[in-house]
Amino acid sequence: MSCKHRPGSQGGEGGGGLEGGGGLDEHLAHLAKLCRLCGQMLTKHPASFDIADYLVLISKFVSVENDEPHIHPKGFCKGCYTGMKSPRNKKWVPTAIWAPHRRSQTCVVCSHSKKMSVGGRPSKKKSTGRPRIDRSLHATLDSLKANSRVPDIAIDDEVLFKERFGVANDSQFCCRVCECVFVCPVSTPCQHLFCMSCVQNLFGSDSRVNISCPTCHSHVHFQSLTPAPTYFHNILKKSDISCKQCNTNLTYDIATHHSHPSHHPTITHTDHKQTTDNLISQLTPQQKEEIGTVLLREKLRTSNDGATAVFRTKGQPLVTKLITKPRISSADSTPSTRRRRSMQLAAIRDEISHSPNVQFRHEVSRAHKAGALDDPSSSVKINDIDMVNMRSMLRLSWKMTRKLKSWLKEHNIASDCEKKVRAQEAKLIGDNLEGEWVPLQFHNEERKETEIIKTPLVKVSSLERKVMSLLDEYEKLNLLSFDDTGGEVWLKVGGDKGGSSFKMMIQIANVSKPNSVQNTIIVVMFNAVDNIFNLQLALQGFSAEIEHLTTTTWRGRPLRAFHFGDYEYLSKIYGLTGPNGRHCCLYCLVSKQDMMKPATERGERQSRTLATLEEHLHQFQHSGSKSAKDHFNVVR
Repeated sequence: MSCKHRPGSQGGEGGGGLEGGGGLDEHLAHLAKLCRLCGQMLTKHPASFDIADYLVLISKFVSVENDEPHIHPKGFCKGCYTGMKSPRNKKWVPTAIWAPHRRSQTCVVCSHSKKMSVGGRPSKKKSTGRPRIDRSLHATLDSLKANSRVPDIAIDDEVLFKERFGVANDSQFCCRVCECVFVCPVSTPCQHLFCMSCVQNLFGSDSRVNISCPTCHSHVHFQSLTPAPTYFHNILKKSDISCKQCNTNLTYDIATHHSHPSHHPTITHTDHKQTTDNLISQLTPQQKEEIGTVLLREKLRTSNDGATAVFRTKGQPLVTKLITKPRISSADSTPSTRRRRSMQLAAIRDEISHSPNVQFRHEVSRAHKAGALDDPSSSVKINDIDMVNMRSMLRLSWKMTRKLKSWLKEHNIASDCEKKVRAQEAKLIGDNLEGEWVPLQFHNEERKETEIIKTPLVKVSSLERKVMSLLDEYEKLNLLSFDDTGGEVWLKVGGDKGGSSFKMMIQIANVSKPNSVQNTIIVVMFNAVDNIFNLQLALQGFSAEIEHLTTTTWRGRPLRAFHFGDYEYLSKIYGLTGPNGRHCCLYCLVSKQDMMKPATERGERQSRTLATLEEHLHQFQHSGSKSAKDHFNVVR
């Protein structure tokens, strides 16, 4: 409450009928409702806050010794009391200034009290008519249009210019909105160029200050638009455009002076529109449909994806999407058909929203609210074998598996009980796996030394039994083929270090995709580096099992084993020194010097075999294990 005393205003004992306050008695009644310190209405607090009872406290903030009863209120509110008592409000200052009751003028105190006494919620501000237009938008766009004209080129009618001329060679001189040659090009902050008239149409008649870039969909404010760079104007003026009436190629700077003979009258935009309307009005509905179908198919045929047709308008382009009418429902269709339909829906969702992930989450939430996801008939059950595979792929503990089963149940997805899943897992593992603790080498980075640590190693109990059971399973599923292997069973054995673990694996090469993850079976695994010490210790006895496999048969068919892996792994397995040796090739005895020669000058080269590896190793050991280069770098 701020009511300062004016010169000439006097308090009085009587007087009635004054506007805003009435007589002095009514003025005193209004003072009794107001706070002495802040001027607001007193709340209905049970405690009594009279000025006379808190003189010591109030005197720290304001002097009330000279208060007059017909000018100053006698009480104060709970808020002011809290403000004076709170240690956080050390800078609290009373705001009300009081003046006497006025006889000849409106009493501000009485008017303020009456206004504060009105109950209810304040009425909302009513806004009528069209929204106010930001004058700076049109002013900025008009100024930008004047500055974006190509120097030394005057185009009187932009619409007629775009109808007469088209892009000849380079699509970079074509506006993405109108798909015509540039007229008064402007640049966005994302370095994309458009016609000034197209940009004005994008902002629209509702005077939006932000639009979405038609190329990258980023937000563009009207104040961030700038005229096209000078170098682009220079390139545009010398670019080739074609006249649509005479099919003549000419440069942009002389296009405005291009004219036709008098017997080819110039068709204005208005006449062209009127002629088109007259022609359309003379067609029957069937003819309109046939012509529209031909035009739409031509647009779809020339589009990039074959499913989108874009028609140019004065404003936003009209985009038509090809949607095939379904012959069967998704419930009766194949998985590939449902996948194709989902991809089509995702593409349309991206076109209309530019935020497909947000839009998809919104659709799922609406479907969940509508109960579409809670249909009992659409429930799914995961069997015990799939649960075992899911636990293996996601590396879930039993505790996490229980949480996952609970979450799936909330989404109407059932699964077999834990007892059944454990039984299936035990059946799959059986006695096929065995584990042991082996001392493996590790490099200590802090101490800069190598240390031996006992590490768990897991492997199949019998490699032969695993291979035979795998072949039986493939045979049951009719996945084996022996046309390319000469009737033999080809077994691939290899190893690789991925992450912190080394894995030895096998693959049956008689299936269609032997290198896929589904056809790769891990037979040995340990968490350590794949150095020579660890490989020799972890794979001891493994070579004997592979050698035994090559002497056995499966249903009368012999087995042939192949080793695969990267160069480093194969060098360690075959006992070579590696890439630093003189004879570093895995397959022949060529030297590094001969490798640098052309293939025609290297001469005949002897191939490496298991027999030559054994022979060269024996020679290396007989010479005292020295000078590996003299024994073709075979050291193990």
